[in-house]
Amino acid sequence: MPYEWSTSTDRNVLQAWPYRSLSKRDFHRFILISCALFLFPLLAVVGSTVLWVLLGFFAITVVAIIYAIQRSFRDGQILETLTLTKDVATLVHRPKTGPTLTWNAQTYWVELGLEKEAGPVKNYITLRGNGRTVELGSFLSEEERAQLYAELQQKFSDLKTT
Repeated sequence: MPYEWSTSTDRNVLQAWPYRSLSKRDFHRFILISCALFLFPLLAVVGSTVLWVLLGFFAITVVAIIYAIQRSFRDGQILETLTLTKDVATLVHRPKTGPTLTWNAQTYWVELGLEKEAGPVKNYITLRGNGRTVELGSFLSEEERAQLYAELQQKFSDLKTT
């Protein structure tokens, strides 16, 4: 799961981030294997001028792949942190670019919402309180948001009853 809970006696902290299927180490392996696979067919044209033309296309392809994957890594630097205490719920959203966004409200008055179909994505989780409505985990998959919503219901219920 691209989110985790840290729980202590007086606080629950949720950290959520976009899913990453490729680690940095695997990225390097992928590039090396791709280069080897691209270069292998060029052995047939070694010694001819066609080799230099094909090497140009090879270089453009490798640079484009590296750029696309690094862009994906940058896009995945979003981090959301929801801190729940008995008194205050605080959501901190750190986007890939721009300023950090913060929202807080009294935990007892926070309304947890789930838009199954009406939101911008299915199972759209919202928190409403202190005069504002904020989204939570819009980058998670549909199933992950549904599971997170159930966990949030339990955490808020536990905090409101104690």
